[in-house]
Amino acid sequence: MAVSANETPVRDGRVARTALLGFLAAGFGPAVFDDPGDSLGTAVAFTLMMLITGALIIEVTDQARRRRPNGGNRWSGTDTALAAVLIGYAVLLIGAATLHYLSPPKQTAAASFGALYLVLGACFGAVRRRVVRG
Repeated sequence: MAVSANETPVRDGRVARTALLGFLAAGFGPAVFDDPGDSLGTAVAFTLMMLITGALIIEVTDQARRRRPNGGNRWSGTDTALAAVLIGYAVLLIGAATLHYLSPPKQTAAASFGALYLVLGACFGAVRRRVVRG
């Protein structure tokens, strides 16, 4: 069955990719604020952070919009796992930022990525529900 331009073919089991991209994006985030005087190091860290964050957003969007060719669209265990990974990262990052385990620049990065992951999790859930309902 052909897939239309608005539909993404099924690619279940990509929770590990989402988890890895989320971990790497949040990992490169604090490096942007480590040494503002090192413009080359900051530029490299910023570029990597943005590329990985973009890949994460594309992956989450792709997974939220996926459809089964036979019309058997439903909320699956993969969907629950993706939402759990995003919400779990958000809780860990925001928790670390509020408990002051990190330096101030790293607290800012952790809180920012925590908020991003909460928004991504909510958007994933909303888009996926819309796709499942048809």
